[in-house]
Amino acid sequence: MSFNLSRFHATFFKESLADLDVMESGLLCMQPAQLDTESVDSIFRAAHSIKGGSANFGFDKISAFTRTIELLLDKIRSGEIQPNQSIITTLRESVSCVREMLKAEMEHGDYDSKRIDTVQSRLGNILSLKHISRA
Repeated sequence: MSFNLSRFHATFFKESLADLDVMESGLLCMQPAQLDTESVDSIFRAAHSIKGGSANFGFDKISAFTRTIELLLDKIRSGEIQPNQSIITTLRESVSCVREMLKAEMEHGDYDSKRIDTVQSRLGNILSLKHISRA
């Protein structure tokens, strides 16, 4: 007997869009010199929820993209990476990318894969650096 998860898609999309709002709000308030750990934790949890949900529903590209965001946020939480304005801007762009990907799945449409790949590459480049200052 197979189990059809598609009936839960509407709830997943609604919750994921709410999580993106949490991420976006937190990132809009984030300042490099005044990092609020509670806010970073909240942003991380929202990304984690989107990643897990998208993996459960087979939205592998969304899951992989959000995993990269989650990894960066985890390094920020641990203090391994100190976010500068460029990193914060890239994280804000990544939220926009996830929103675009979710809407494409909701509408059975397409998204700008070149833009998504570019932002994911920038996230990966940030993750590959050993130490990033608040500059």
